[in-house]
Amino acid sequence: MQRFRFASLALACFAGLVFAHAVGRFQVDSIAAEPAVVGTESADASIHRLAADAGLQTDPAWSPDAQSIAYASDRSGNFDIWVQAAAGGADAVQITNDPAGDSQPQWSPDGKRVVFRSEREGGGLFIVSSRGGPARRLTTAGYRPQWSPDGRRVLFNGSHLLVMDQRQRFYVVNEEGGHPKEVLRTAADGFASAVAVCWHPDGRRISIAGLDDRGRVLVRTIAIDTEKESVDAQLELRDVPARDIKAVSWSPGGDTLFAAGANASGVHLWRVPIAAETGKRSGAPEDVAVRAHEDLPIAVSPDGTRLAFTMSRQATRLWTYRLDAASGRIAVPGRAITPEQATAFAPDFSADGKKLAYVLIPESGPGGAAPQELHEWTETADRTLIADGATRFAPRVSRDGRYIAYRWTPVEGNVFAVSVLDTTTLKERRVTSTSLFATPFGWAPDDQSILMSVRQAAPARQGLFRVPVREGEAPRELSSVAVNPKFDIWQGTQSPDGQWIAFVVQEPSPRWSAIFVVPKAGGQWIQITDGHGWDDKPRWSRDGHLLYFLTSRGGPFAVAAVAIDQTTGKPISAPSELMPLPDPRLAILNSVGWLEMAVGGDALAVPLVETTGGLWTTDSRGAGPGREAAGSQPCPELLPPEVVRKVSAPDWGDVLKRKSGAVQMEVVVGIDGTVRDARIVRSPDARLNPEALRAGAQWTFRPGRCGGEATTSTVPIEVSFAANERR
Repeated sequence: MQRFRFASLALACFAGLVFAHAVGRFQVDSIAAEPAVVGTESADASIHRLAADAGLQTDPAWSPDAQSIAYASDRSGNFDIWVQAAAGGADAVQITNDPAGDSQPQWSPDGKRVVFRSEREGGGLFIVSSRGGPARRLTTAGYRPQWSPDGRRVLFNGSHLLVMDQRQRFYVVNEEGGHPKEVLRTAADGFASAVAVCWHPDGRRISIAGLDDRGRVLVRTIAIDTEKESVDAQLELRDVPARDIKAVSWSPGGDTLFAAGANASGVHLWRVPIAAETGKRSGAPEDVAVRAHEDLPIAVSPDGTRLAFTMSRQATRLWTYRLDAASGRIAVPGRAITPEQATAFAPDFSADGKKLAYVLIPESGPGGAAPQELHEWTETADRTLIADGATRFAPRVSRDGRYIAYRWTPVEGNVFAVSVLDTTTLKERRVTSTSLFATPFGWAPDDQSILMSVRQAAPARQGLFRVPVREGEAPRELSSVAVNPKFDIWQGTQSPDGQWIAFVVQEPSPRWSAIFVVPKAGGQWIQITDGHGWDDKPRWSRDGHLLYFLTSRGGPFAVAAVAIDQTTGKPISAPSELMPLPDPRLAILNSVGWLEMAVGGDALAVPLVETTGGLWTTDSRGAGPGREAAGSQPCPELLPPEVVRKVSAPDWGDVLKRKSGAVQMEVVVGIDGTVRDARIVRSPDARLNPEALRAGAQWTFRPGRCGGEATTSTVPIEVSFAANERR
């Protein structure tokens, strides 16, 4: 059930990693204009475009002699591996040619071969000559392969992306093939974020980089041929101000460690000097490059002097597809129904599929901050229902299409209540108190009640309850549907005949999720999916015979369906993937907290991310973020920046025992009113820091002024947290 998609582009500096972290995200990270990189084309003559074709070129990899770059491109209508001279000018050479997608190339140390990920023959890793020709299979699974320094083995990741901090697993396979060996299973344990991995120059060890639970950057080096749960060496990079690590690699001599990571001002590349004989630091890290946006590929040349990267644009739009009532299959192609210059997500249909509610964030200019808009779409019109700056999370349309329920948060944040909007009168009413942390999911067939996930006191787990929403009637005592103190339960949705309730069970750690069904009156849970991956967002077909859902087994999300016996509630077929995307630049949004799927009548709606972009190269010497402010003279009559829009970060799960907290920060505000850089001043818990930096990066200001001119300046801010989870 895995297909080639660019759901999240790998930061390809030595097979760097990008993973989905949805809980704790406060907005969809989907739209990025072409970012600045160590200056601009006009300011730096060393930056030039390597591949300028339409479509997408990504996953750059330098040859060992730094004379050529291999990359994935869809210039021929399908993703294949291409090789081009790093200096540009010469035509690119296509070295793979297969109807299935090829991506993530990496050169062998002798420059004669390229290992890559392919979706051919069920997917896996393949090896091809760097001059092109037939490819041979290396493995039947794996992503982001990396050659060992001696070219005899290949290190790879078991997953393309991770959902909700699932455990990362790494494997090594001999160059000639054979059964892959898993590297120490606990290798990535103890990190609070997704990690990046690379070979150590000695070829006997690998290095893993990420953030610990105190927000510090750690680089852990372990032997691959051991069963001992031990670490050979560990570096603490407290002076690397990253909120996460995207990629890591060593120089061939082991005297330099490169780490790419993100903070409030974008993605940075740090060069850390290392004493090769001891493996310890020999100097301070140097910030040698910065990009304005994260989650985009970067590759560093073997000598660390040049960069190759993808300048890309991502647009998240809602697409609709027709469902075949007889077979349950999805007819392709679909069509986009929302504009390209905006981010659209969280769709939900009325039962007949004639009305669709969704959330839209319009594209804004520099210094601007467009509020969320709640929309109602039909075949004849698309109207904005409400746009007052408040957040309306997980909108759910009543069966008759008149009402929309959602979790409401005001502009100032930190208050949560389920509210219902009458789409005829546009009257909004609250149906739960702010003391009850609840998220609405599925309306009852009679539209008189809603299935809601509600946080319980001890332990703090989400249970599924039925809550009445009758006009003028306050909710009575909650009616329990599915509660278990060991799990969080989400996405409750009732079958069209009202007899069955489907829901998602999530392990708190969270390593997996699975879909279950229970009778409307309660009783024994019936497991529908195997719990070996991430299964989410169950949606009943019009007749209740099928249960559609989104699934990931280490690859990008796919739409799947399983047949359900309406008498017993048990599955009567194995789940099957239903929606192959014809354009490999399209991918289902992978941010679980904001991702929703809608099924109504004979229609399906899902948010898809379209990525386009080309390859560029430059040298790696340049100014870091905010340095224009560092050398400026103090202004005796500085008018400080004024806040235009502040963003709280309510998602922190069970990190703190308190119900709220605040992280104090200093942010650098540019002349366009946007945050250029940020640092933590004081925090109640370092595990909150990554989300505080993400939230602070979204604040906007009227810029400070000196002598009437806009100027870069630094101001203190506080990012608030509250007990909140997004599903």
